[in-house]
Amino acid sequence: MTQLPDRDHEMLERIAAAQDADTMNFASGTEVALQDTYCTRMLNGTLPNVVPDTSKEPAVGDLGATLLVGSYVGVPITLADGSVHGTLCAVSSEPREHLGDAELAFMRVLAGMVANRIDSSHGSRP
Repeated sequence: MTQLPDRDHEMLERIAAAQDADTMNFASGTEVALQDTYCTRMLNGTLPNVVPDTSKEPAVGDLGATLLVGSYVGVPITLADGSVHGTLCAVSSEPREHLGDAELAFMRVLAGMVANRIDSSHGSRP
């Protein structure tokens, strides 16, 4: 397994600690149509990977979740064969104007680690 540098490990812990479904008021078992998700819109190119303030992003103005989501960062989990396995995302209930290239790069590293793990479990990567 890949070891994260201490600074990245600390950032991951802060991100994980900040993400609590209860504080976002998502009820357990909540279901949303796939086409009505931030991640689907990111994958199809209608939403950027980084949205520091969702209230300023026209691509999500029609989504109910935008009432609860203040900022978003999402990246695809792309396997060795080029297929998209899913997405990795982080949200906050508050806008985060500082979100940018560094957070996107960090999420891409994490998505790469997840993809590598999936590929390894299926024998696609060493």
